[in-house]
Amino acid sequence: MIQDVQRASLPQSMPRLGDGGEGVVYALDAAHRYEGRPCAYKEYKPQATIHEAHLRAMVAFLGKLNDRQRDWLLQRTAWPTRIVVDGGRVTGIIMPLIPEAFFGDFSVGQSVRRSQKEVQLLLNDPAFIAKRGIALDEDAKYAFLADFADTLRVLHGAGIVIGDLSARNILFNIGGTPASFLIDCDSMHMPTGDNPALVQTPGWEAPQAEAKATTATDLYKFGLLATRMLLGEQSTRDATRLTNAVPIQIRSLARRALNPQPGARPTAAEWCQGLRAIPRVGNAPAGAAPHARTARPAPAPSPAPGYGAQPAVNQRPVEQAIPVEQAPAAAPAMKVQQRAVPAEVPQNPVVPAQAPEPTEPYRTVQAKPQYSTGVKLVGFLIYAFIWIAAFGAVTLCAWLFGTVGAIAAGIIAGGIISVIFDRMAKIQIPDVGTQQ
Repeated sequence: MIQDVQRASLPQSMPRLGDGGEGVVYALDAAHRYEGRPCAYKEYKPQATIHEAHLRAMVAFLGKLNDRQRDWLLQRTAWPTRIVVDGGRVTGIIMPLIPEAFFGDFSVGQSVRRSQKEVQLLLNDPAFIAKRGIALDEDAKYAFLADFADTLRVLHGAGIVIGDLSARNILFNIGGTPASFLIDCDSMHMPTGDNPALVQTPGWEAPQAEAKATTATDLYKFGLLATRMLLGEQSTRDATRLTNAVPIQIRSLARRALNPQPGARPTAAEWCQGLRAIPRVGNAPAGAAPHARTARPAPAPSPAPGYGAQPAVNQRPVEQAIPVEQAPAAAPAMKVQQRAVPAEVPQNPVVPAQAPEPTEPYRTVQAKPQYSTGVKLVGFLIYAFIWIAAFGAVTLCAWLFGTVGAIAAGIIAGGIISVIFDRMAKIQIPDVGTQQ
């Protein structure tokens, strides 16, 4: 059993790192590292609702993992590592300190401020992002989404639901290999136990009918994240606005993810598969046309210029779905208690084949007959004869009957000519040229 930490054993003076709605976060000294990792102490505020059994389940879950598994999880999440108590009452948790790579210096007006790299910064137009000194091209977007989808796949495979998934709770690192880091993990929902009620960040709510935190609500919110990042907008929920600059498989996944029917949404494993199948463009600017992407290279022993090894989709039971060590962004298989697979997570999800989408709407082009010179000449002579005959008839009537006769003859001749021309226009002459 993992021992609690006594509040009195923590330093009396600790650097204050941040203040949230539920608690205050302090930096801990080297004496309170966890397996060599710098840590922080989150002290809950008096008005916070503390779910002690839930927190203990999270700490116990970490204790069931081997070294490699814990390392994988703690590289990606601020997972609770210890519970802090004072006189038998829970006062807070100890968790890994956010890695330095997830902090940045950002221009704010005339000054530069160092702060966490919250993903909400990336949900803006390219000019806004560039002004803050963030080098975000299309490759980086897809690589980041693939990394976070992998984290989501692993958590869901272990029966864990994020619940309050939003751009405020995810940090990014675009330099080098894009990576993600989850914060506020103590609100996640474990497979069993006294889970907290679903709290949702405004603008990141699941459909109204879904009042409980499930894998399906996480997948809906991941769809929001992907759509907003690719469109460069903070609040859209319309994946149909993604243009042909976005690969067709990603457009399809985003539209399915925002489906109001929970069971229709793609799994995190499907997102991993789709995102990692996208070839690199290089340093193409945001919104580059699809044809700018190079063809995907053939498989080779060394990593191809994509986003890493493509994960197998549920080849192992869902409970064993922690990635293995071979892939750079992978961790060993996690063994947790067996649990029933939720109905909305299919055992063998398959991304449906998609028909290629046209770059513009289809148009029906009318075939134009091309006639030979002889046919054209005959037609011209017929037209000329009709006009000459009509002119002669009008002249004759004018000579015999005067002006009134000429007018009457002109009207009759015009009607006859109109009928003749209409009939001739409908004549089909086969095999007299090519059609385009």
